[in-house]
Formats: sequence, C-alpha cells, structure tokens
Amino acid sequence: MKSILTTGAEWKRFLSDHQFWPPTVTFRNALIEIDGQRADAAEIARLDDIPNDASMKVSGGAVYQEGQEIPIKTLKSHFNKWRRQIKKVCLVIECPADKAEVIRKAALEQGAKIL
Repeated sequence: MKSILTTGAEWKRFLSDHQFWPPTVTFRNALIEIDGQRADAAEIARLDDIPNDASMKVSGGAVYQEGQEIPIKTLKSHFNKWRRQIKKVCLVIECPADKAEVIRKAALEQGAKIL
C-alpha cells in the first residue's frame, strides 16, 4: 500500500476540513512520520505543534463512522478525494537564498499567498 506524502500545512488543512471530518467521523490505525520520526497519538492530536514545513508520511489507516467497527474507506482514499476537490495547494519551496526574493515576487504575481 502506498503512503500519503504531504506537508504539515496540507495535513492540518485536511484534518481541519469539516466537510471531510464531521464530528462523527475519525481515522484509526495510521502510522504517521513527521520529518522521518514516528509520531505518537498525542503529537498527531496537537495539530498546532506540527510545523507547516514538516515532511509527513502517513501509512495505512482507515476512516470510521462513530459507533461503527467497519471502516468506511481507507485514509489514503479519503485524503485523495479531499485533495482532488481543493482549489488551492500549499507549497514548501527550498531555494538559494539569493533567489528567494525573485521566487517570492513571482509567486505573488501569480496570485499566491505567502504564509
């Protein structure tokens, strides 16, 4: 099974989308790595502690309806469905320091928002 590869910012945006995560829906049994280090349940729950530029890998996991023991779908399929419907993406860019202002200006000219 392929993993979800994402950034901290995108992961937090996904988990904060109430259309995809109403109060009665949750996920379980996912192995999550943040910047190459396995995260425990407490770290995952504290979204504000996950750096926006963190490199994340999410393996396994399933989405459950409250009170049900049979999953509705895989976490990866739920994430991919969410990702397909979003109209904006968040990029983390590493560049030479002397090119940063040029890249920043080009991004702003194209309608980007610098976070």
